[in-house]
Amino acid sequence: MQAVIRLLTQAEAAKRMGVSVEKLKRLRGQGMISYIPGRPVLFDEKDVDEFAAAYAERKRVKAALKVPGSPEYLEKKRQDAEGRHCMRIRVMMIHREMARKRGGK
Repeated sequence: MQAVIRLLTQAEAAKRMGVSVEKLKRLRGQGMISYIPGRPVLFDEKDVDEFAAAYAERKRVKAALKVPGSPEYLEKKRQDAEGRHCMRIRVMMIHREMARKRGGK
């Protein structure tokens, strides 16, 4: 028995993903979603559903980053603090190196 592949038009795929046709065109142009070129441009239903699930999860995480107290928010704050700490150390090392070079002349 052969698997049935259901193809969707651009409008159907965009509706199913919850994005505009223009957004879908941009995603297509960026190589973010696979498609079958031609007239009309077609999308495999399975690919659209997989991308829609991943896109929804990405949007959920992005929104959670703005909610104080959420695990995503706390992790982002930790990463930001760690990045600032590393930057301070780099700046301090540069200043020491510059002072050493000036003092050695």
